[in-house]
Amino acid sequence: EGFSNAILEALALQRRIVATACPSGIQQLITHGHNGWLVPLDADIVENLAQALLRALQPDAVLDLQSASQQVIERYGVETVTRCYEALFQPD
Repeated sequence: EGFSNAILEALALQRRIVATACPSGIQQLITHGHNGWLVPLDADIVENLAQALLRALQPDAVLDLQSASQQVIERYGVETVTRCYEALFQPD
């Protein structure tokens, strides 16, 4: 998936996210340790993914989910996207 709608929706709902740091749009949405956890695509991916999942399940795992949710809504909300489309299709 080039742009992860599932991650965008999870951010909007203030959910904890663990994802791989693949070279697609995920890194535009997730900042490791701020609004989720990114696992590098390397030889230790299984162990790193397991550790990140365990960390995400800990009640004391601190993320700035409210701020991240607000940023997502501002950046990808209906009003913002509508303005972008209008600007794209309106003649000069």
